[in-house]
Amino acid sequence: MDEPIDEILNHPILNHQEDDDFEPWPERLALLERIAVEAARRLDRELMETPSLGFQGGSIGYPTTSGEWLSVRVTPLKGDDYRAVRERIRLADRIVPTSIPRPHEIASELFTVGDDSVFASLNPLAPGRACSRYPCLTEDDPLITEDYVRALRTHADTLARIQQAPPHSQTLHARFGAWVREECLVYTSLSIDRLVTGHGDFHWGNFRVPEPFIVDWEYWGKVPEGYDAAQLLVMSLAVPRIVELIREVFGDQLDTADGRRCQALWCHVVLLSRKYEGAFGRLAPAVQAFMVDELDVEPSHRELGGPPWEE
Repeated sequence: MDEPIDEILNHPILNHQEDDDFEPWPERLALLERIAVEAARRLDRELMETPSLGFQGGSIGYPTTSGEWLSVRVTPLKGDDYRAVRERIRLADRIVPTSIPRPHEIASELFTVGDDSVFASLNPLAPGRACSRYPCLTEDDPLITEDYVRALRTHADTLARIQQAPPHSQTLHARFGAWVREECLVYTSLSIDRLVTGHGDFHWGNFRVPEPFIVDWEYWGKVPEGYDAAQLLVMSLAVPRIVELIREVFGDQLDTADGRRCQALWCHVVLLSRKYEGAFGRLAPAVQAFMVDELDVEPSHRELGGPPWEE
């Protein structure tokens, strides 16, 4: 018989390293680690002791002793919403061309803990190492070369040609949708010139080096052309050399109306998230300067003062 979840949560937790990016949530971190123990039990796996923490405390991941990666996402989503996410990932497994290097699901489990839903998935360990432990770059990396960025563009172009992709979803960021509705229309219009298939979460934390292996496919689907390129550019603004590479390789997408709208959108996301992610706090000055100097957009009072849900 399954052990009650309240008993699971009383077990000792595995060690983790805290840093400024998660300092506000010690209880959240403890909860994530304990839920990961339960997820591993359900999937009949044993965790190794060094986790990787997801953006804004929404997820945690562990290598397993059997050579796989266990990713555990915890949000207020209802079970049906997470089932939709799981089907989106499985659809990627079926129809994304094999020329795009990416993980494939081995097994997954959906369960609930209190008011939160949990989506735990097992994948093969990704090769190499992550380009960054954050969505953005905080320092230069010599392994990110022109050839590397051109390979990312090749994969983005291959993905863009898929016709049967689902609509893009920001389901896992419940508050993100509210920002877009309430604030981002200051910078972006509802009109979109062209939709293509995109990864939807095209940032350095989801790329591996030395080969451009791309992880985290829960957001893939139809996006404005330039959406992925815009996110990549904004997440690189702290490293001028990388910015120039992205401009050279993705410039045709960045210079469209959709591309500029999406750049403003991603600037907005960084500024509204900076109190929840130490790396975004360090990126914020470059983002503010980019908005004013290159997008001719003045940051709003909310962007200068913190996320709107704190007001």
